[in-house]
Amino acid sequence: MLKACGAALAAVLMVSGAQAQSITQSSNWAPGDWMKQSLVDGLSKAAAASELSGYGFMRGSFCVLGAMIEEHGDARMIYHLDAGQRVLFIGGADNDARDIDITVYNEDTGVLVARDRETDRTPVVEFTVPSSGRYRVELDLYDSTAPSFCTLMALEAGQLKFNMNEVALALDSLIDTAGAASGRHSGVDYAMSETGWSLYGVLLDGRGSHGVTNVSSGRESAVIVGTTGRSGDDLDLVLLNDSSREIDADRERDNLPVISRAEGLSQHTIRLVNAGSGSTTFATALILTPR
Repeated sequence: MLKACGAALAAVLMVSGAQAQSITQSSNWAPGDWMKQSLVDGLSKAAAASELSGYGFMRGSFCVLGAMIEEHGDARMIYHLDAGQRVLFIGGADNDARDIDITVYNEDTGVLVARDRETDRTPVVEFTVPSSGRYRVELDLYDSTAPSFCTLMALEAGQLKFNMNEVALALDSLIDTAGAASGRHSGVDYAMSETGWSLYGVLLDGRGSHGVTNVSSGRESAVIVGTTGRSGDDLDLVLLNDSSREIDADRERDNLPVISRAEGLSQHTIRLVNAGSGSTTFATALILTPR
């Protein structure tokens, strides 16, 4: 559906004005530029899906994900989907990637449900969920000149449109915050969870929260940064150990929480909390490891 829109339509519907300038301008942190490159195509296709087909970012699950992937590697996420639900998954990658693919399986039966294996770096998979259950979405880096930062966006039909400007501002602010952390630590790299992801984005209602489990930094220390797209938001980060006991948190009244762990992460859970009582906000978290 979206592939047929063509480059011209994508350009028209692409995140525009200050939004486009924000997400495409260079950062002072090179890995942040890789993330920006991977987000541009995905955001433009998400905007097109919203305008043309009534899609919105998926609720109750991570709707934006990002990972640094080696060639022939992948990152995976399990989604709980309902029968009859119309869903759309959009991939993106930085300029080093030549071909990325999306494949969707029923997690319980192993049956292939949908896939996009065309030779490009903007795969799109759209389908109606055949039965309620767990579905594994895999994003594969099939061909690349170097390890690439790849992104996955999850949308569903019938959801209210969300302000794409807030999404772009949140991601841009996240990259700036990561760049500042890099300066304090003589450089930082993307860390990975058990499923491969280091970037997480989710829509949070007021007082709502969402978490990512089984996070391991693979090194002796880790930095977790979070942002939203509105300066008046109050976003908290809470870190739980493998026994679900809180071991660290940033509950300052701002939208830029940071947690630094000298001990690193091993099977930890990170929760993003919209501590304000206002409307739904787009919240992000990025897991980093100092060099």
